[in-house]
Amino acid sequence: MQRRITKTLLLLALAAPYSTHFVLEIPPSIGFQDTKEATAPCGGFEITSRNAVTDWPIAGAPLKVISTHPRSEFTIQAALLPGTPGVNASPEFIKLVPRVRQSGLGALCLTAVPGIAAWEGKDVVLQVIQVATDGQLFQCAAVKFVAGPAVPVPSLCANSSSVTATFDAGGESASGKASPSDAASSGGPATSQGAIGRAYLSLRWTLALYSVAVPVVFFWI
Repeated sequence: MQRRITKTLLLLALAAPYSTHFVLEIPPSIGFQDTKEATAPCGGFEITSRNAVTDWPIAGAPLKVISTHPRSEFTIQAALLPGTPGVNASPEFIKLVPRVRQSGLGALCLTAVPGIAAWEGKDVVLQVIQVATDGQLFQCAAVKFVAGPAVPVPSLCANSSSVTATFDAGGESASGKASPSDAASSGGPATSQGAIGRAYLSLRWTLALYSVAVPVVFFWI
C-alpha cells in the first residue's frame, strides 16, 4: 500500500511541477487530468459519465483521497445525476459530511461516508472539492445509492502516518439542508432524516473512525 501511495505522489509531482493536486482513489474517479482539475464540477470530465458506477449503501462507504497539498480542506457532496427524469439539468449538491480539514501529505481515508436515504436506487454524482493555496480542485465519481449495510473498509483505505484531519465546526451533514456552508440561511431542501438523523450520523461517525487502519485524529466540535 505504501508503495502505491508513493507512486501516486510521484506521478502527481511529475505531472504538475508548478502546482499540487489530489487524486480520488476510492471510489474510482470518472477521470483525472492535472491541467483540468480546477475545472468545475468534475475536473474537466463530463458530470454524466457512467463508465464505472459504484454501489454506495445509504449506511456508508469508504472514501480515499491522496493529496500533495500539506494543508487543505475537502468538501464531499452528492447530486442526483443531471438529465435523468425529474432532475434539473444543473446539479444541486448536498453535503454528505462536514467539511474536512487535512494536514500532511499523502492518503486520507474516511471510513463510512453516508448516502442520502431519499435517493435510494438513484444514480448520483459524488463530488470531492479540495480547497488549498492555489484555489479549488474537483474530482467526481459515478455512484448509485443503494440499501444494505455499510461497505467494509478495505486494507488500501488507510491514512498516511503524517496525515491528521478534523471536521470543520461549521460543517453540516447530509441530514441538514442543501447549502454547503450555511444551512440555516440557505432555504435549500432538507432530507427526511432531520434532527434524529444528525444525532445518529454523529454517533456513527465517531464509532466508525476508530476503525481506520493507521491512526488519524478526528473531532466533532
